[in-house]
Amino acid sequence: MSASGRTKRKFLEENLNRAQQTSVQFEKIATKGDRMIAFAAGGAFLGGLIAQISGAIVGALMGATFDCFVRNN
Repeated sequence: MSASGRTKRKFLEENLNRAQQTSVQFEKIATKGDRMIAFAAGGAFLGGLIAQISGAIVGALMGATFDCFVRNN
């Protein structure tokens, strides 16, 4: 195999590995994003029940923050 053939093959293998890593990272982000939306919605609902619109805003922010920093598994 020529030097340029090996270089092309190495280039293709690196790009394939990079694409696989990107898809795995996207799945992790999508899973965490779904969970964050659920926590934010729950916080907004509970905050809205207790203190109307300002409570809904604070509850949503607290729910999203809880998911980001506390539930990191």
